[in-house]
Amino acid sequence: MRKNKAGYLALSAVLYILFIFSVDFLLGIMGFPAESFAQLRYKPNEDRLIKNIEFSYRLVTNQEGFRYRDIPFKKPKKNHYRIVVMGDSFVEGTGVDGKDVFTSRLEQMFSKDGSPVEFINLGVAGADPLVYEKLLFSEGIRYEPDGVLICLYANDLFGMSGADSAAQVALKEKLAGPQKLVRQLWPHLYALIKRAYVAYKNPARLQTGDFKTRIAQIARENKIPELKIKQWKARISDELVEAAERGEFNGSILYSGLLRPDYWATSLDINTPLAEEKWRAMQSLLNRMIQELRRRGMEAAVVYIPVQFQYDASAHDPVKQNPWVQSGVEIKKQWLTEESRLQARLRGWAKSAEVPFLDLTDGLRTEQARRGNLVWPLDGHWTAEGHQAAAKAIGTWIQTRHLFHRAETKRVNQA
Repeated sequence: MRKNKAGYLALSAVLYILFIFSVDFLLGIMGFPAESFAQLRYKPNEDRLIKNIEFSYRLVTNQEGFRYRDIPFKKPKKNHYRIVVMGDSFVEGTGVDGKDVFTSRLEQMFSKDGSPVEFINLGVAGADPLVYEKLLFSEGIRYEPDGVLICLYANDLFGMSGADSAAQVALKEKLAGPQKLVRQLWPHLYALIKRAYVAYKNPARLQTGDFKTRIAQIARENKIPELKIKQWKARISDELVEAAERGEFNGSILYSGLLRPDYWATSLDINTPLAEEKWRAMQSLLNRMIQELRRRGMEAAVVYIPVQFQYDASAHDPVKQNPWVQSGVEIKKQWLTEESRLQARLRGWAKSAEVPFLDLTDGLRTEQARRGNLVWPLDGHWTAEGHQAAAKAIGTWIQTRHLFHRAETKRVNQA
């Protein structure tokens, strides 16, 4: 009897494992990704209206799920130059039409008849440097680029720790023990489960329904005192809360003051041991990316994109009540005129690694003071004028530094 029972259990286990293999195989056939980071891509050939309380635009993606036109992976051999651009929502172009994104403007500036220069936009909203690296070496290199432009936003340091420490970041995709085995055996199923878990844990999922109540629930789970929760509820604008519930405003701005009030201080000041760990993780990742690109014979350059508090004085105006300030996130006036520790660290790293580096802060400060309107005041992303200013600064930098040397400029002053 015991033998029969043991045989039955063994057979059941084998059938169960075969069933799991079949499910994973079918997920692969159906197009489910084997990498969890692929969730950050959009659907292939998507065309939909994005509506926000400040702007609306059409999001159109290519067959790979990126906001760029369809082009063959194989690059034409003659008079053709390709630069892959990595980054987050500022590179993707949140808030503006595709033609207004700075990468599109750079293409117009540098291309000549018969000698196109393609700035292939692989920017994805919500991405962080870990994703930049993965997408670059899984997707970007398929386009046979001559160069790579890595655009780092001011919050990328904060995003380096998707968990609690740089050690966990380093292990994020190198899982040990049972998890690693499961990921190796059933990659599609593992990625699907991981995506569902991340979506559940992310407070951004609470942009519909009773926003205040649900965020307060998360705050209590994180042992945040009731007084702070009450003060946060009283501070934030009902109009913005309603917009977040409709999906027309970024709710993460509103809940950051309660759940992560050190968001920008951590990112810009690198002012805690954890922030230092994040910096070391970022530095290691950048070194790894640059070394691999050099090994492949590709030029590389890095651009720093500042947050609006570093160049837009109106974002500090107490009367206008910027949503970040309103929610309770720590914002420092000194960021508007001084160089942050993050900027200094990036500049020092670039010098030691001999990587061309452009900090857009001074240029945006000048343009914002001269003309204004570079950024959507509530959302914080660039307007068309902001992208124009960025394209002009980057184009001039590429030209004067003789970067991506085979790309010849055309009418840089008309960015």
